[in-house]
Amino acid sequence: MEERELISRLKEGDTDAFGKIYSLYADKALKTAYLIVNDKFLAEDIVQEVFISILKSVKGLKKPEAFGAWLYRFLIRYSWKACGAKRRVLPRDFGDKTEEISGRDEYFEDEKYRTLYESIDRLTPKLRTVVVLHYFNDMTVKEIAEVTGCLEGTIKSRLHTARKRLREVLKEGVSI
Repeated sequence: MEERELISRLKEGDTDAFGKIYSLYADKALKTAYLIVNDKFLAEDIVQEVFISILKSVKGLKKPEAFGAWLYRFLIRYSWKACGAKRRVLPRDFGDKTEEISGRDEYFEDEKYRTLYESIDRLTPKLRTVVVLHYFNDMTVKEIAEVTGCLEGTIKSRLHTARKRLREVLKEGVSI
């Protein structure tokens, strides 16, 4: 079934359509949120909140073809908000649980990827977001601008700054 048809059915209240849309987007949304907030449990909460918000407000979506950008707009906003709130909350200790999201596990076996992810985690949330959307979600500058509500020039600037900082960290071990 085509995505536009699923969106139309979802707008009419079809819960089966919601399940199919969830299965289409949930994994990628979870990985994206995780790469932005660097906390598995928080990323799961964000994705859950995003899909609840989508379910509540989907009737207001005017262009079904823009659903993906609309979803990512929710995801980015919730992630940024969580990053701000995360700084104000004491860290929770979950003992020895070091469980990671499966999409990232395969890369952590190789030291160069671990270093890359640790470097990305040190970027500011806005820089980290453009890196994640561009390199991990294959979005263009134009698509990222649409999702974040920023100008394309701002996105290009953030990508440039993020690349520069990552290059410094990866080459010299300088902290960001």
